[in-house]
Amino acid sequence: MVYLGCAAFLAFFWGDINDWKLHQKWLSWLFPAGVVLLAISVIAQSSISKGLIHVLWIQILVLGFGAFSLWMLIKCLFFSFPAKDAYIEPGKTRAVCTDGQYGICRHPGVWWLFFLMLSLNIAAGLPLSSLMIYTVLNLLLVLFEDRIVFPSVLSGYVQYCRKVPMLVPCFNHAGMHSEQEMEKK
Repeated sequence: MVYLGCAAFLAFFWGDINDWKLHQKWLSWLFPAGVVLLAISVIAQSSISKGLIHVLWIQILVLGFGAFSLWMLIKCLFFSFPAKDAYIEPGKTRAVCTDGQYGICRHPGVWWLFFLMLSLNIAAGLPLSSLMIYTVLNLLLVLFEDRIVFPSVLSGYVQYCRKVPMLVPCFNHAGMHSEQEMEKK
């Protein structure tokens, strides 16, 4: 099943290549397909009976944190910016999102996916090898996006990079960047 998760990241990479260079609307299915493949892979590899802890209230607490991480991941990937522009209209130049989670870190989804998978590792037995492989693939994906894809499709991204760290959150200006503020700086 780990191969299915790797195929998910391959779909994410090709979706980004489509957004960056190919601009083929018919390839817009790559991102949702990757989400489905990754979900199937992670669910198939997890089982409460294989968790590292077997105290019910701790499992519930850890899985609750995992559910919160999943919600925050969904929020940052689908509700922080117009998802239609990002996932349905490849190659369309769009404004960089500088609000909320994206005001403290350029790739907050990396953290939320990591915390989700760590929770599943601890409470539901997701193999550590899968957690590590998917985390490395996700880091490679966001590095590709940060250096190659986003500067070409997100207006103001280069200026945004000067103000907001890539992965390590900076809370001293959380969510205080509007497009106009970024242009003034």
